[in-house]
Amino acid sequence: MVHINSDNKKAKKILQNIAETLAANGAYIDPDIEIRCQNNSISAHSDQNLKIRPAFQIPHELLLPYDLFEIGIKKDQFILKSTAPKASPVQTKL
Repeated sequence: MVHINSDNKKAKKILQNIAETLAANGAYIDPDIEIRCQNNSISAHSDQNLKIRPAFQIPHELLLPYDLFEIGIKKDQFILKSTAPKASPVQTKL
């Protein structure tokens, strides 16, 4: 399970859900990675030398095709909405 360090409880829950959904559908996140969400910025950190192994492996079918989603901000909320029925159920959940 990926370690998430966040100053925002709601953001932490969303990031945990994304990581769990990815892992349940074949993605790999190196267990030495720490995802940080601080001051509205997200970053990935590790004390390990990840040059010799991948930090993330996400199957192509889990990636979100930009042309199938509408992305925006409304009242300080990040909005991601599927605009086409071609998105898979997992892509829509992510």
